[in-house]
Amino acid sequence: MDKSKKQEIINACMVEFSKHGYEKANTNTICEQAGVSKGLLFHYFGSKKSLYILVIEKCIEDTANSIKDINVDNMDFLKAMLWYSQVKWEFFTVNPLHYNLLTQAFFNTPEDVKEHLKKRYAELTTIGAAKINELIDKLDLKEGVLKENALQLILAVSGIIEKKHSALITKSNSMDNMLLETIKKDYIELIKMVLYGISN
Repeated sequence: MDKSKKQEIINACMVEFSKHGYEKANTNTICEQAGVSKGLLFHYFGSKKSLYILVIEKCIEDTANSIKDINVDNMDFLKAMLWYSQVKWEFFTVNPLHYNLLTQAFFNTPEDVKEHLKKRYAELTTIGAAKINELIDKLDLKEGVLKENALQLILAVSGIIEKKHSALITKSNSMDNMLLETIKKDYIELIKMVLYGISN
């Protein structure tokens, strides 16, 4: 199978899985959209499960590539965190299918692929934690504040934002600039609370 036809199939899978989820996605629709027979589809890709995992892995790879070369050397902690967040969310604005698919995969994981995706989510969390850990080195932590505890707090805040806005985005089925600005505003407020506290 040539690369262009494989990409057509992947694109059709992304649309179908994003729209209907893993369980309700129809491989007949994927075949129709990609212009291939069902026999050919399963000959090259094996199963619906294999197709889904392939699509999620592509989404992970594309998202990781969008932020891997970000340079925050001359930024303070807050600016660096916001820049990472902005680049990531802008990527999802341009690629809403990626966001929908990853949200489904990691926050509403299909039973059939739970074991595989649980492992991948753990790997991604470790990578994200390592990035944030590097940024924490930019901070002058207060006496008695352990770096490990600071990391866990920031990860928890990031998780709250992810879950809060994943529901909004899934409900609206899109990511526009207005929603992006709302996410950024919430992120700034919560990160500032972490850095500066909640009382005078």
